[in-house]
Amino acid sequence: MVSTKDNTILPFLDVDTHRFETFQNFCYQGFIIDSDNNIDVEVKKRILSTNRCLNGLRTFFRASYMKKDTTLVQNKTIMRPVLTYASKTWTLKEIRGQYYHL
Repeated sequence: MVSTKDNTILPFLDVDTHRFETFQNFCYQGFIIDSDNNIDVEVKKRILSTNRCLNGLRTFFRASYMKKDTTLVQNKTIMRPVLTYASKTWTLKEIRGQYYHL
């Protein structure tokens, strides 16, 4: 991924004798990095993962033998980390911060 002032897309980046292919976006350690610094795809991916996790644990959350404290602990230890993984590295514009209620 190469950033230029005029946002032109270069197919390759040449450094000395090495030639590197450029990408519009790529996944690094589970985090999608975009050339435009657009995190919408990553946030949608995190929300989708959290919803999948919630649906998988729904029977445990609704069980009559589960105490409310246990359910809250499960929420903090399972659900929240899935949703907020790498969120501290997200660069938010003011408009997006309002959109995501941050």
